[in-house]
Amino acid sequence: MSEHNEGQAICGSSLGKLLIYDVEREQVLSKHNKAHMQLSISSEIKFDINSVCYTENPNVFASAGDDSLIKLWDKRCFDKDS
Repeated sequence: MSEHNEGQAICGSSLGKLLIYDVEREQVLSKHNKAHMQLSISSEIKFDINSVCYTENPNVFASAGDDSLIKLWDKRCFDKDS
């Protein structure tokens, strides 16, 4: 979990899910269910997210997962339920 914006936290989970959470209201603001995954013709593989970290820009953060990738995200591009 990483907290940069006052009252918000970003959480990474198993199976590749990212959540932006409002700590004060105790509710999910937005989520990305397939943040770290690999698609193939016959299946999709979801990888655990091991770390999340904000950058100097409060809207941008990074996630790292078992897929050996570091991904940069912009919170302003997240849908409520993507």
